[in-house]
Amino acid sequence: MEKIFGLETDPLSAQTLGVLKNALLLRHPLKADERIPLTSAPAPFAPGVSLIERGEGKRLSSRALIAGVVRMGYGHYRMAYAAATWAQELGREPAIHDLLAVQSPGAELIREIDMAYSFFSRVSADLGGPLEWAWGLLMSRGNVNSLFFSDSLAREMTGLIADLPRELPVVSAYPLHAQIAAHAGFKTVVNMVPDNFPQYFLLAPGAVNMVQGPAAYDRFREMGAPASSLAVAGHWVSHALAANAVRDSEERIKRIDAKKPRRILLPIGGAGAQRKLVLDLIAEMLPQLIGGEIKLLLNAGDHKAARDAFAEDLTRRGVSYRTIQSWEEMLDFVEKHPLKGGDPAPAVCLFHFDSHFAAFAATDCLMRVADVLATKPSELAFFPIPKLFLRRVGDHEAASALRSQELGEGGPECRETPHVMKWVNLMTREDDILRRMNEAVIQNAKNEVYNGAKAAVELAIEMAR
Repeated sequence: MEKIFGLETDPLSAQTLGVLKNALLLRHPLKADERIPLTSAPAPFAPGVSLIERGEGKRLSSRALIAGVVRMGYGHYRMAYAAATWAQELGREPAIHDLLAVQSPGAELIREIDMAYSFFSRVSADLGGPLEWAWGLLMSRGNVNSLFFSDSLAREMTGLIADLPRELPVVSAYPLHAQIAAHAGFKTVVNMVPDNFPQYFLLAPGAVNMVQGPAAYDRFREMGAPASSLAVAGHWVSHALAANAVRDSEERIKRIDAKKPRRILLPIGGAGAQRKLVLDLIAEMLPQLIGGEIKLLLNAGDHKAARDAFAEDLTRRGVSYRTIQSWEEMLDFVEKHPLKGGDPAPAVCLFHFDSHFAAFAATDCLMRVADVLATKPSELAFFPIPKLFLRRVGDHEAASALRSQELGEGGPECRETPHVMKWVNLMTREDDILRRMNEAVIQNAKNEVYNGAKAAVELAIEMAR
């Protein structure tokens, strides 16, 4: 039997996963000893941040910090971006290393897995019932065999990072990236563990695995992960949001006192799931949208089909809306509509972007001018803003909503539209819950709950010295 973290894998399951790994490698032949040439270029929309890609050219300086990620959905890239913003703040030169940006059989293998994940996420969210149950069950079954599978696959993928200097600190926002970096011999690897539901495959042997809360730490220890490999950091939040959490919450409270319309920010996820739920919510919110009680900031991300469906629905229902489709226009919108200022004239502002980076980063910017974030309990569950939780996509997300509710800055997960609307009314027509959530965010910010990405970067820098 194989052992990992001192834990034994189940022989039959390990053999089955070994067959699956070999089948994937047959489709996408990898060379573990291949050194793929890597270079860096300035990241669009993020001054001072570099993107690592395949090619000959500029090398990383000794001041660089590698923020590793696999671009699956928006959540993991959001985490990597959070680390990059704190690296900048701490005087380093952040470089985002997205494994999918390194053209290779390894990237194609990962992309194939991502496409399957996105497809089943969308279908399970739209159809619900037995399919949603089965998908949710699968998403919460990350036993030790799954870690064995992921880690053994990582051994074959070291060529994706081997061209980068081993002495540079690595902060990974996806466990596979951390596993690859550890096998490639990087001296300092910090793994930012996502979610609040511990599963073995989220860990990286050879790295320091930092979690967002004490419950996750305790559960990982109970599962057998050694204390030397674990640490509690806090939430993975970008610098601008974490540093301004108190001030933004105070401005939200002023808006409550002034009886301003509630600005609800509703972003869809990177997999493009929950489009049907959003359309149902628009129908239910119609009187409040037309009556001016609610101003909806609807971010369709980089999903053109979702944008078109939302635009068609709003037009059919006679709801006034404005479409914003460029990064510059979005920044102008945020600048002209700060929390303490006026409200946008249309009932709905519909955002859509061609870039994956702009699609998720716009939500970070728009949070600072929103009163409420309506979201499935993804990585956004950990951000410093009052939250209305929609139906999860995968059972592992339920624990993230629970974490937010325990901290006082989020409500319960609302799985059906009537439950969502009950909370919409509580947060738009009443003041007490929204005020209390903002007060909780202020206290949590003072307790540095939202400084997890800072803690991860600081640890990586210190370990690399």
